[in-house]
Amino acid sequence: MMKDVHQMRGPELIQNKLQYGDYGIQAVTGGRINHKVSEAVRTIVIKQMDEKNMFAVWRFSHLWQSVTKKGQGQRMGGGKGSIDHYVFPFRAERIILEMGGHCEFVEVYPVLKAIQKELPFLSRIVTHEKMAQREEQEKFTEENNLNIFTFKFCAQNNILGCQKFLNRYDNMWYGKYR
Repeated sequence: MMKDVHQMRGPELIQNKLQYGDYGIQAVTGGRINHKVSEAVRTIVIKQMDEKNMFAVWRFSHLWQSVTKKGQGQRMGGGKGSIDHYVFPFRAERIILEMGGHCEFVEVYPVLKAIQKELPFLSRIVTHEKMAQREEQEKFTEENNLNIFTFKFCAQNNILGCQKFLNRYDNMWYGKYR
């Protein structure tokens, strides 16, 4: 398969809210999850989670995108390499894992922190309150910004001829998502 970078760019529009549990891990940037990472997270959940009072839910179905690799020492050419492993591509702000049940944040936090250390991309631990607070803070900073020369303003008005250095994603999200 092709790399399809567009599946990892920009914000997640659907899977970006907590649905099943009260706590979760949200990706800050886009990326890919492979089998090694998903297995490490699964073992952490099995070992550290109290099954009687808590539950954990993966928010992606399966690893479906194939990644190819040529053997070491092979010369250039000869076509595309064989399939090495499978990954799951995701976008920024996607909820990766949710936890909930009859538990408090203090009980769940060590498990989520251990999972967060295993993930190869930037992530944050979220709750319903933290997500609402973050949205309010972003809205407040956007409304009360006194500096008119924001990235969006400069890109839209071609300040100092910056349009020739910007790509189409900069014009869509104005530097917020990489």
